[in-house]
Amino acid sequence: TETDNISSLISNYNNPASRQNTLVIPHLKGFEVLRIKEIIMCKADGYCTHFHLTEKKKIISSKNLKFYEELLMEHDFLRVHHSFIINLNHVSSYTKQGEIVLSEDNRASLGDVYKDSFVSRFM
Repeated sequence: TETDNISSLISNYNNPASRQNTLVIPHLKGFEVLRIKEIIMCKADGYCTHFHLTEKKKIISSKNLKFYEELLMEHDFLRVHHSFIINLNHVSSYTKQGEIVLSEDNRASLGDVYKDSFVSRFM
């Protein structure tokens, strides 16, 4: 039932070990609880953030990218562009044209300002 689901979510959220591996994403209809390792990248869209997840899932949050940048930095995420935060564990390749290829054919641009910090993580 819905009550059981909500109780389960609350108990999982109250468990510190569980909370370290999940992220609560508010959206227009309520919220989603995501496993951080399933987030491939986050893309800014005005004041909203698009989450690109494994299994080709996508979620749109009503919070901006800066909000998530601070939450995800301790989990192997890196800001690589004004509009992109990526999960470093999902990086497949990088092209000299400034494109980062991620899992499931997701792609993010690498901004000049962020290039040194990105390249240094892999060299």
